[in-house]
Amino acid sequence: MIRALMLLFLCGLIPMVGYAQRGDKLVSDHRARLSATMHADTAALAGWLHPKLRYVHSNGLVEDKSDHLQHVGVGRIRYASMADSVPISVQRWGNTALMEGLMLVSGTYEGRDFRVRLYYTAVYRKKGARWRLRTWQSTRLSD
Repeated sequence: MIRALMLLFLCGLIPMVGYAQRGDKLVSDHRARLSATMHADTAALAGWLHPKLRYVHSNGLVEDKSDHLQHVGVGRIRYASMADSVPISVQRWGNTALMEGLMLVSGTYEGRDFRVRLYYTAVYRKKGARWRLRTWQSTRLSD
């Protein structure tokens, strides 16, 4: 039984579950994407986003890759900080990863300041050496 489970795990049919570690490539790519977003660096950000991105904000706004890059680039959304507040839970299946966590986000949306605590779920797909965000869904938590 143990050998069969190990074989399924090694073949990627059972996900690797745990908390991402500081030096983890997925975590470093995730943080690089957040940094590019906060700095409105759309050229860098484009490389961290999957072509079929679906980004669902906590206010219900849904964006594809083009919309997200445009809104970040023109300043409709400006992020001052995006900080993970607890360890990130990660499950991996080959080149796909599911990341869940809590985040404190502040900035401006259409000129209005905001500061929110979010629960998020992110799906990343790995292409080459880079993890690209495929899906983002966040829910605002009460203060």
